[in-house]
Amino acid sequence: MAAHSQFPPQGSEPLVRGDPATMVLRFKVGGVDQDITGWTFRSYVRNRFDGEIITMCDTFEVHTANDLPELFPDDPGATPAVLLLRWDMDQTQIWQSGYVADIEQMTPVKRTWLIIDSIRIDKDVSYEVGSP
Repeated sequence: MAAHSQFPPQGSEPLVRGDPATMVLRFKVGGVDQDITGWTFRSYVRNRFDGEIITMCDTFEVHTANDLPELFPDDPGATPAVLLLRWDMDQTQIWQSGYVADIEQMTPVKRTWLIIDSIRIDKDVSYEVGSP
């Protein structure tokens, strides 16, 4: 069963179109960090559920909560259970509000951990075609 969320999470400001973005997911089962070392993942952004693939994440990084104390100040952990998905500005430049995404574990078993029901985007006021 997948968790559902928005990106950026509720209470955060929308992402500005064309700015790099990082999605963060900590893997816990029954309150216990799961060692995700060696797992493989995929994540797509689509224009709607079952719609066209807009972008595909290429950069996945595994960390411990202790590596990211600014994100987990009250919940440290030494197990490599935190996944960072890095999206570059070329990818987020073509995102629009309302697009959807998910984060899937592909190995050692396939499982969808998170479904992003809506991406929230602010347009970049200084945007010009062909420039960052």
